[in-house]
Amino acid sequence: MVEKLKKGSELPVASDIGLDDTLFGLQENVTKRFSAASLLALVPDGTYGINVKLVGAKGDGVTNDFAAVQAAVNAVSSSNGGFVYFPRGNYIITGLKVPGNVILIGSGAGATFLSYAGEPGAIGIEFTYRATSYNLGGFAMLTAYNIGSFGAAGVMTPANTDAFTRTQRWSFTDFASRGISGNAAHMLIGDAGSGMIQRFFIQGPYVAQNADAGQPVDEGILMKGARGVVNMDISAYKIRGVRTGIRASDFAEGFSIHDGEIVGSWEGIVCDSNPSKPGGFIDNNHLNCSYRGIRLERRRHITIGTNQYYRDASFFAHGLGWKAIQATSCASIVSGVVQTRPGVGFTDGNVGVSLTDTPDVQIEAISGGEAGTLNTAIQVAATAAGLAGGVTLKGISGETVTTWAEFTGAVNDFKLSDNVNERGTASATPITFIGTGAEKASIKLPRGSTALPEYQIFPNRNAALSKDIKARAHAPEFKESLVAGASAYAVNYYLDTVSAVTGDTFVLRLTQIGGSNSTLNIYSGASTGAPALLLGLAAAAAGTNQLRVFTIKFNGTAWEIVGNVASLT
Repeated sequence: MVEKLKKGSELPVASDIGLDDTLFGLQENVTKRFSAASLLALVPDGTYGINVKLVGAKGDGVTNDFAAVQAAVNAVSSSNGGFVYFPRGNYIITGLKVPGNVILIGSGAGATFLSYAGEPGAIGIEFTYRATSYNLGGFAMLTAYNIGSFGAAGVMTPANTDAFTRTQRWSFTDFASRGISGNAAHMLIGDAGSGMIQRFFIQGPYVAQNADAGQPVDEGILMKGARGVVNMDISAYKIRGVRTGIRASDFAEGFSIHDGEIVGSWEGIVCDSNPSKPGGFIDNNHLNCSYRGIRLERRRHITIGTNQYYRDASFFAHGLGWKAIQATSCASIVSGVVQTRPGVGFTDGNVGVSLTDTPDVQIEAISGGEAGTLNTAIQVAATAAGLAGGVTLKGISGETVTTWAEFTGAVNDFKLSDNVNERGTASATPITFIGTGAEKASIKLPRGSTALPEYQIFPNRNAALSKDIKARAHAPEFKESLVAGASAYAVNYYLDTVSAVTGDTFVLRLTQIGGSNSTLNIYSGASTGAPALLLGLAAAAAGTNQLRVFTIKFNGTAWEIVGNVASLT
């Protein structure tokens, strides 16, 4: 039964004749009723619709409805495209093939189920490319349900060069994808000129509280084409219990992933096109993942807005570390505030942003979260000169950020500006160099942040102190006053040579108040190495109630005292 329905035609509403008897066409009351105006408005005047129950489908969850549904789909497709309507019910349709000019419409994700047995290698609902100049395919208001074992793909659109060049469009809205056994890919989106995947829920079998090894390697949405998967809008979603929430893989570009939530995954959003592809927007997502929030590989011109990155304390302690954002061999990345909240109890390290061989990056700020500890705000690594430069981080905040910046290899041109650790708790290791090769003179850290005051004052010292000081990461001037202690004690300053460049300078203002059992020692080199003693000043030799000012400068190899002024107080 096929009936042509034109735009503006009058149809009885569901309350008049019952929802199961409604035929679908492009008309205003239908679009309002089923919240699919964005989908219906794209369909040209003069479309066809078929109610599958009127052509033999049972929808009882027992009868195999494949033949009846496939016949309805074929009829609509051959009549220039249109809709196939599924009233409330559970339709078994394993292996259904849907041409790209057909839209499947159900009665709601909680009312209409299209069930398939997702055996290994099988495809539940396969959309196919139809060689016409105009194509819009997809579905709305239904649940794709895997009733079989772990399968290859629940829903798949074609990887076809013509689908890209002739602007095939896909629209999937107001739907769910479920099944205890899951799918290798719940949705595998191939080549397209544009499309939307909106207002949906995907539930998989992955359990983040268990070890990753041995669990299903499933993906919520995988974009992967032969020529181009462009301008896909993925929004208003929730993905739960899927190992990788959303992946933009080969030839996927110009996508927008926003206003959604991925919970209980190994990785939230992965962008790893090969060959490298430009463009993409990721904004306003809640990513609660065990291993990575966002992982980028071979990506250019990616814009990341403000997202929330969590690592729930209940997740399995896998020992591989957690990173909110990881980028490898990328370029030209812009990010808003990286809001992190890693859970407590993990000892493998929590990192805000990790960049490897990734130049030209701008980050608004990295936040250390609330209860958890952010071990390192940003990591920058370069395997060769010129591969990691032009990185700017405007600010770091959070009282539990241990290391602000960590540099590995031939890093150059890094700038940390504005506010650092605005709550004012100084880090013991604000900057760390791993190995050699960094262009340290081009790495700029702020002087005026609350964690790097102009002076660090230790009034009336009367007990032992050993402090490692790093160039451009600690205060440039220190005020120290020594008094007699309960017993003999020494104050040891170790000036790190690894983080210093020629011309770095420290000033020490020392007040020797009195007592003969205090000693001040200044070393060139870290306490963990073999530091050279620059100055050993005992109270008795320094005299009582004198102010001494030492200027200490790095000559390119070691620290040396270039100024030593003494005066009576």
